[in-house]
Amino acid sequence: MKTRIYALIASTFIAGTAMAQTKIKDGTVGGSSTLPNNDAILELESTQRGFLLPRLPLQATNNPAPLTAHIAGMTVYNTATAGTAPANVSPGWYYNDGTRWVRLAVAFEGQTLSYGSGAPTGACSGTGLYTDTSMVSPTVGQQWTCSSGSWVAYTAPSQTEWTYWGSNNDAGGDKVAMIERKGHIAINNGNPRVYLKTDNATTWSNRVIDVSDGRFRFYKEGGPEGTQEFINILPNGNVGINSVAPGATLQVDGSLKFPSAGTPVAGKVLTTDNAGNATWQASTSFGNTKIAATGTYTCPFNGAAGGAGLATGLSITIPSAGWYYFETGLTLNTDCNDYWMYINTGSGTADIWRVYCGASVPVYIVPRDQGRMLFLNPGTYPILAGKTNGVVPAQCDAGNPSVYVLATKVQN
Repeated sequence: MKTRIYALIASTFIAGTAMAQTKIKDGTVGGSSTLPNNDAILELESTQRGFLLPRLPLQATNNPAPLTAHIAGMTVYNTATAGTAPANVSPGWYYNDGTRWVRLAVAFEGQTLSYGSGAPTGACSGTGLYTDTSMVSPTVGQQWTCSSGSWVAYTAPSQTEWTYWGSNNDAGGDKVAMIERKGHIAINNGNPRVYLKTDNATTWSNRVIDVSDGRFRFYKEGGPEGTQEFINILPNGNVGINSVAPGATLQVDGSLKFPSAGTPVAGKVLTTDNAGNATWQASTSFGNTKIAATGTYTCPFNGAAGGAGLATGLSITIPSAGWYYFETGLTLNTDCNDYWMYINTGSGTADIWRVYCGASVPVYIVPRDQGRMLFLNPGTYPILAGKTNGVVPAQCDAGNPSVYVLATKVQN
């Protein structure tokens, strides 16, 4: 039988350019015609043998070697893995389109897709395709196919310039992790614009995000341009809320609400403390209410030495944060010395009354009223005193009226 096949092949090709059709049989198909199919120039018939293409090592898709030239329609089976992307080749069936080698698509019917972190390990079966989707893996985006029970690195064809995030691995295949593009992206280059919509109409209606003209805009759904832009960020950094052309770093055309500052009852004012924390507070008729120090005054200057932190027996309670004007009065009958009274504001000490001795010899001094402006948070503040040396006043409270400390709130 083999002799008949070879003889038939030989006689066919000896004919050279003769106009003929040929059928080659190996005898495994009984009762079939000896004539070739009417539409075929060559018919091969067998139930036990296949058609074996020439097997040769290609070098690159843009290189005809080992052929001498690109010939459209030439078909071979490539045995080599060679070349540099995007012109690289791998084992498989290739045809030539007259300018380059083109790999025939492989149909992965019933192919098993799997994903994991890092390269696959161990044996495999079937026609599996594995993708590394771990963003911290050095091979993120790389794929492997199962070949003869082992995982083989799969070189995806060069499809786009999109790659896996943080890598140079192609992202054109069946992958699931984040992708990026290193370079510019032009969308609608004649009138650059990027927008997201809630419908598929060709008009600008129903867009919700619009990036164009150097601006970044959020829209109310369904509104035409220029009327429903509720957040608008300009190239100069100005931000508008319900403002198409904000003229300040922040422009709000509408009302403001600060729920975290407390209950915004009508008539309250929004104020902040020195840490920038805002609260709603009842408005105050400033200047009409004086807060007096409480306690029993005890002369703090009777000691035989100077120093600070001397107790006066007085304290003052501040009901709410704000600026307070202090009025303090105290008359001393004493020789030359420096005396003062103060409170600790929480950020430091602040005098509310002080007298200086301006001579180098003892003199008779009678200090009295002084004023001071301080910002205080709510709380009770002890009133303390100090003096520079051991001089003891002849009279520690010689005034009429007697010693007093008053505080009046003038501003939140």
